[in-house]
Amino acid sequence: MLSISDAAAFFLPLLVLLSIAPSLASAFGLNVSGPDWAYIADDQHLKSSTSAQCRQAYSAEIACPSTLLGIVASMRPGFKPSEKDYQGMCTTTCKDALEKYVSGVRAACQLGAGDAAQLLTKATKPYEYKDLPVAIVGQLFQYHLAQSCRTDVSGKFCEFSTEHAEVDDDFECDDICSSTFFQNAHDYPGSRYEFNYYSLVNESQWWHDQYAAGYDRLIACGKVRAPSAPTGSSSAPGSSATFATQTVSGGSTSTSNIDPLSAAQTSAPSATGMDKASAETLSAVAASASAALPVVSAATAASGGLNPMLHLASAAGVLLLSKFVLDL
Repeated sequence: MLSISDAAAFFLPLLVLLSIAPSLASAFGLNVSGPDWAYIADDQHLKSSTSAQCRQAYSAEIACPSTLLGIVASMRPGFKPSEKDYQGMCTTTCKDALEKYVSGVRAACQLGAGDAAQLLTKATKPYEYKDLPVAIVGQLFQYHLAQSCRTDVSGKFCEFSTEHAEVDDDFECDDICSSTFFQNAHDYPGSRYEFNYYSLVNESQWWHDQYAAGYDRLIACGKVRAPSAPTGSSSAPGSSATFATQTVSGGSTSTSNIDPLSAAQTSAPSATGMDKASAETLSAVAASASAALPVVSAATAASGGLNPMLHLASAAGVLLLSKFVLDL
């Protein structure tokens, strides 16, 4: 019969690998060009006077799935993220990673010192550019995350809702998808820009007109007060933006949603039905697993923060261990 220590030695490395591997894949950097991204830290995109310190901050890894990169800038006809892709993207891990990234860029890049992102204002030769704070690029990602993660009253992502996929500036006052869209457009400074053929440009005049009409409608519905100027907030989430919240407590990981309408709760199977010896063996193995959690946590943190797949890995480990004990 395999001993408890042998069982722990077999399963714990597996749990560590399962928890780390997905987070390594769920990250990207803005200084790496690819099929969906080309606004890298070269002189064509960041101003030539931009410091090495600022370029380094701009190049920092962001612990978000590449789905977000495609939503922000992809020009590929074949880029069609699924609802499952959105579920993997709309997490507090990604939201917090973007806030950390924008804060890092703000600290390292000073517009007055020559650090600047270049906004293309004239797309014919000779090209013309306007200097913008480098952090605006990260803020544009924050804006798109908030818009992508909007949900309707049933908890379904607005982008995949049959009733609310299209945004209209003459929306019904109880249309939470449209109202949140225009609130986000107001709250996030990145909303006024877009990437077009991988260049940073202003949103079209049509978009600005639609936004103005939509926000006026929002005010008419009594959803917001009319401020004297845009808030300029870079991180305030929209009222219906849904982010999966992960909590690790007592050696277990659970996943829920900020929006209670789409909350999903899971629990570990009980040990009822086992004999006393099996239950004691399982308890001892679980204690060994709990003791190894700091190793998993440290490894996960080193790979970019809390892992959206950690709960799945832990659940799989519990099931495997339970089967092992019952087969003893």
